[in-house]
Amino acid sequence: MLKILVVSDSHGNVNLLHDVVSANRNVDLVIHLGDHTADGNEVMRDFPTIAYLTVSGNCDIGSFLNKTNTEGTFTAEGRRIFYTHGHKYNVKYGTQYLVSQAKINNADIALYGHTHVSGVDEQNGVLVVNPGSIGFPRDGTGGTYCLLEIKDKNVKYEIKEVQR
Repeated sequence: MLKILVVSDSHGNVNLLHDVVSANRNVDLVIHLGDHTADGNEVMRDFPTIAYLTVSGNCDIGSFLNKTNTEGTFTAEGRRIFYTHGHKYNVKYGTQYLVSQAKINNADIALYGHTHVSGVDEQNGVLVVNPGSIGFPRDGTGGTYCLLEIKDKNVKYEIKEVQR
C-alpha cells in the first residue's frame, strides 16, 4: 500500500505547508504540483523519511523556459501516475489535453494543480485529481489538499480542507 499526500499552489505559505505535511506524516510520499516548489523543498527537510516529488508550475522560475521539470510519471501498486502543474495543458479551460497526455504516458491517474480549485473526475479511463490550493484557494474553502491511497490497483482518494 502507498499513501500519497498531494499538494499544489502553496505560493510561499511554508508554515501552512509544514502544518499539512506534519498532520499527515503517516504518508509514504508527498507530491507538490508546483507554484512555489521551493516551499516543499524547505519543508521536506524536516521529514526525511517521507519520499518527495515535485514539478514546477507557471510561478516557478524557469518553467516557461523548459529549464525545470514540469511533469513526471511513476508506477505504484500497479497504477501509472502522471503528475504536472497543468499550465502547459490549459487546464483552466478543461482537462482533455491533460487526459490525452496521461494516456500517452500510459497513466491511469493524472494529478494536476494550477486552477486553485479541487476536484476529482474520471475521464476516458483516467482518474483526474486536482488537490486545489493550500495557499490561495479559489473554491470558497480555506485551502485543500488530497490524500491518495493505492493498494493492489485500488485507489481511494479524499479531498481534505486545511485546518488553520
